[in-house]
Amino acid sequence: MFLRLLRVISAWKMIAIQDRFFNDYKIPEMARNVMKTTLFFTILSHFTVCAWGFLLFVVEKDEPKNWLIVMSLKDTPLPELYLRCFYAVMNIVTTTGSGDVYACTDLERIFFFCMITVGDVLFSLAFGFIANMTMLQTVQNDSNTFIEKVI
Repeated sequence: MFLRLLRVISAWKMIAIQDRFFNDYKIPEMARNVMKTTLFFTILSHFTVCAWGFLLFVVEKDEPKNWLIVMSLKDTPLPELYLRCFYAVMNIVTTTGSGDVYACTDLERIFFFCMITVGDVLFSLAFGFIANMTMLQTVQNDSNTFIEKVI
């Protein structure tokens, strides 16, 4: 457990490395924000997949009819199972609802409900953030064009 905590703490070092990269290569502010947002959602997705796996392997390991058993994934290798859990989480969070991923127990239904709610909020924030960045970039371009015409 302590080693995993150290890994999470070392992930914070990525922020310093990322800032140094942005400064060294003079990445524009809009691209920086998009990269940071993408990194944030990737890390958040990973933690959600790990929480889903924890729910399946630890909390519901003795449940006779959980998602792993219903989908016949009990003896699946871990990398493939991670990808299937990632697919399930992305399917739930983005509310795609293709129907091939569904909750089988009450605890899974609660987890799905929480993921859908949090996912909707985060995607709304992300789209608002991207729209705001685009608008600011447009305003900046318009003001630069105006200043060039005046001068």
